[in-house]
Amino acid sequence: MGVWVDAALRLNLAFADAAASEFKAAARAVAFGDDPDAARAEINDWFRSETGGLVDNLLTEGSVDGTTAVVLANSLYFNGYWYNPFFPRLTQDGDFHVSPDHAVEASRLLRDLGLDLPFRPAADSSAMLLGSPHQEMAVSSVLHQCFVNVNEKGTVAAAGTVGSIMGCAMPDDHIVDFVADHPFLFFIMEGGSGLVVFAGQVVNPLLH
Repeated sequence: MGVWVDAALRLNLAFADAAASEFKAAARAVAFGDDPDAARAEINDWFRSETGGLVDNLLTEGSVDGTTAVVLANSLYFNGYWYNPFFPRLTQDGDFHVSPDHAVEASRLLRDLGLDLPFRPAADSSAMLLGSPHQEMAVSSVLHQCFVNVNEKGTVAAAGTVGSIMGCAMPDDHIVDFVADHPFLFFIMEGGSGLVVFAGQVVNPLLH
């Protein structure tokens, strides 16, 4: 997790301590007011570093400006291999049946997934900022970007708001056909607790 605060504001030390102890997040001062583009570049660099370059340019031009007071960021990265890898020579493209009467040609690789969900609830900023001129601060936007790549070797997943792989432990001489030719849900779960780390759906691979 990362916290970026405009240099003109005073961060509540209790909030900074909680962020550091509970989320291993260091609060950084940036000049949203004087140089928002430099601040945006710093945050995007953090996402690239935390996700191995998979989450890139989450904050687009104009997403932060002189009115931005605080940016809270979170990232998640997962790289796992199948217990029994698939044979690339047996993997092939095919039709993906979006509905019983409609099919599209689909690549065997999943594509980037994205979500942009803006909302404006009222918020009390006193727990985060001291003596802030933004007494009626509100959440202006929440951006989320997720990347999931599934291939014959395994799965790479990364998310920015910014597991255990479900494989078949069959004997080597037992070949199982995995055919993803219709809409499906997928989950990446942590084996010990069963906690869902990533969840997604593919309805039409040409639209993702």
